[in-house]
Amino acid sequence: MQLLHRAAAVVTAAAVAPALFLATPAAAAQGAQYTQGPRSPQNAPAAKTAEPDPAKATIRLQVKGLPTEIAADGAWHRFKLVLDNRKGAVDIEKVKRSALIAFHENRTATGFDMQYREGGAWKRWDVRKLRGWATGPIGYQKVAAGSVTTVPMRIRFKADAILGGAFLIVHAGTDKEQKAYSIGSGHRFRIVPAAPRP
Repeated sequence: MQLLHRAAAVVTAAAVAPALFLATPAAAAQGAQYTQGPRSPQNAPAAKTAEPDPAKATIRLQVKGLPTEIAADGAWHRFKLVLDNRKGAVDIEKVKRSALIAFHENRTATGFDMQYREGGAWKRWDVRKLRGWATGPIGYQKVAAGSVTTVPMRIRFKADAILGGAFLIVHAGTDKEQKAYSIGSGHRFRIVPAAPRP
């Protein structure tokens, strides 16, 4: 529950200071829809979402394939970010993808890397590493009406990473005015020590 409270505090702070959150207001406005763990008041989705003009917030995000337990051994773990816009009636020309990781321990987030696949190459997450959390954009894309697109991603944690529970929260929105195009999504996982070498 301590991590849930930390994630909720991060999201609440983001609502007050969106510049720090870097375009993840959907989570602040309505709460993330977590893919792991029991539902609780902290992670239950709200009934309404922000609606940008001219498009409504129709993109539903999913994190798929991320393990629930990741060893701090430097190995890459691949997963996917899925943007489902099958309910969308219009094309959205420029969608800004963003991510936030909330950690169990309130110290500067270090010892990890996250990348996304774009144009046939891996690109680094443009991240700000803060005390207990990290946030930043993960690229841009056009999202067509009625489409489902997948963004390959990977993450790794090194020996100096913060161990314990963590949340990855993803969001899609705009550069200007922090408007939301998406229903945010999140994934709970745990960072564990690397296995001893034989």
